[in-house]
Amino acid sequence: MSRTISEISDSLAPMRAQLINHPIYSHMSELRHVQLFMEHHVYAVWDFMSLLKALQRKFGCFQLPWTPSANPAAVRLLNEIAVCEESDDDGRGGYSSHFAMYRNAMTAAGASTVSIDHLVDYAIRFPGQRPNFDSLDVSDSVSLFMSSTFDVIDRNDTIEMAATFLYGREDLLPELFTKIVAEVSREYSGDLDDFVYYLDRHIEVDEGHHGPAAVRLLELICEGNRKRVERAHDAAVHALQARIRLWDEILAEYKRYSNETNKRLV
Repeated sequence: MSRTISEISDSLAPMRAQLINHPIYSHMSELRHVQLFMEHHVYAVWDFMSLLKALQRKFGCFQLPWTPSANPAAVRLLNEIAVCEESDDDGRGGYSSHFAMYRNAMTAAGASTVSIDHLVDYAIRFPGQRPNFDSLDVSDSVSLFMSSTFDVIDRNDTIEMAATFLYGREDLLPELFTKIVAEVSREYSGDLDDFVYYLDRHIEVDEGHHGPAAVRLLELICEGNRKRVERAHDAAVHALQARIRLWDEILAEYKRYSNETNKRLV
């Protein structure tokens, strides 16, 4: 088993390669494929914020009266990430959350936002309540992905949350998004400009700051303890497995769409 944070990364290399070389990118050959991708992936963009907020809650004070944190270094790392995720430069002289950027990009690309809007509306109307993901109009893989994220949150294990945050999101996304940018930038312009901006922005901030900050956070939590590192490794594996299932389902959606289109042409 892994004994250091760097050994976790080494042991995850085959799973990362499976995601980085996934056929989902090369099969993104039509605008409808991009729309299908966004209609599935937006839920990962949304539930990421709950994972981030759960981590902030573990280290910072979110009640009144305020009390000081025992780990201000972790608070600083997470607050810096949250500032960007919730109020980043929107490319138009204003500020926007990354989720709002993504949703706006969906609208510009012609992707449906009906289901994700229903989910956000539920969260607004019933604050603090975990949604019943099985009741949503989403694919099984999307429901399982969000359930996996919220299971991590509900268990409230700091190591598991930090490892999921790092290896399932911040450390992984720059390489995945680079693959997507390469595909959509080559094929389309105009309709996907907002999407490409979101992807490019995420690549920039994750590679330059958020990824290293998430590594440092996990190092602070594990403190070189082998058992903690092994627990982090197990959480990382589960996070990557959930992402692979989601990518597989999106690829299957591409193929279903292509098959239906071909039938109509016959």
